[in-house]
Amino acid sequence: MKKTVITLAVVAFAAAAVQATTTSANIVGYIKNSYTQGSSPALSMKGIPFTASANNTVSELLGSTLPLGTVVYTFDGAIYSSVSFGEITERQGSFPNFVDVVVGTNWTENGTSASSFSLNAGQGAWIVLPAGSDSYETISAGSVEVAASADTSINAGLNLLASHYASSAVVTNMGFQASVGDTIYVFNGAGYDSVSYGEITERQGSFPNFVDVVVGTNWTENGSSVSDFSINMGSGFWYDSAGSQTWSQPRPYSVD
Repeated sequence: MKKTVITLAVVAFAAAAVQATTTSANIVGYIKNSYTQGSSPALSMKGIPFTASANNTVSELLGSTLPLGTVVYTFDGAIYSSVSFGEITERQGSFPNFVDVVVGTNWTENGTSASSFSLNAGQGAWIVLPAGSDSYETISAGSVEVAASADTSINAGLNLLASHYASSAVVTNMGFQASVGDTIYVFNGAGYDSVSYGEITERQGSFPNFVDVVVGTNWTENGSSVSDFSINMGSGFWYDSAGSQTWSQPRPYSVD
């Protein structure tokens, strides 16, 4: 089984206070993810809520602490792209006695070192560890987003997303331009928790002439309006959109 613990430390302000105010325009933070392998591959849906100091490549963000065979998947709305953590080999010797020698480990794509595969703020990713019995930890650092809002293009259909900001976020406050039928799925380690955007009805009239009248739209769970369904900091999620939209996520904390 997989167990994930996410923490974030931000220099100059307490990230746990969503409405906290800081006078720094250059906020640096880190996110720590812990993983435990099990008898089957351990799945996690993640997001990176900052820009790394050098770049946002998988090598920069995840380093080399995860086990061989770990795979990171991103989704562009049509296909998955992936990189694996594996051995780098070099063919040595001379014909006909060539020998493939392991010269290191790195994130690889199609068997070659992947130097440009990136995870950017607002983008979700699957991280899949192979079966085993060990525990691992990654620490990623970078600059926290301080812009008043951050935009992401959402396609019709499935989108693998994450929050731009170093804070948990309530879905109703995340700025989605939702249409009826839009659904958000959050992976809980075994299955999905979900909310859908739909019509809110109210039963009006008197017996026996009751009429269900649409009085608005909102995010709903099991047909009832919800106001506290949240996305944890550093988590990814699926957004199934009825149509294309520009998601303009407002910053959930103050920066002076």
